[in-house]
Amino acid sequence: MAGGWTTTPVKYENNPFTKPSKEWVRFTLIEGEGRTAGGGSSVCVRDSGLISLQIFVLENKGTATSNTLKDSFKTLFEHKRITDLNGGRDIKTYSASVIPVGVSSGWHQTNITIPYRRDRNV
Repeated sequence: MAGGWTTTPVKYENNPFTKPSKEWVRFTLIEGEGRTAGGGSSVCVRDSGLISLQIFVLENKGTATSNTLKDSFKTLFEHKRITDLNGGRDIKTYSASVIPVGVSSGWHQTNITIPYRRDRNV
């Protein structure tokens, strides 16, 4: 995300952040269950989870900005094979789900999640 997203300020989990006066996003990796995959000498753990983006735009400004940010996020992460340099395995991503949340505290929120899968050696 850090290398490919230059469109808006990004709030990362447990990092300092000051909300700007214009659109911004919150990026979170939601780790899911790991399962044993393979057999014999090629056993690995298959991790699954969600790549999550929450888009915040000022209320009463329409949906054009949210839609542009949503499309940019999909371009970066949907149906991709991303090389995991630490573990040497690829991260495979799937189709995005988009959920319009609505308005709260002056911000219109749209959530996007993209499932992922990664195999790692044990």
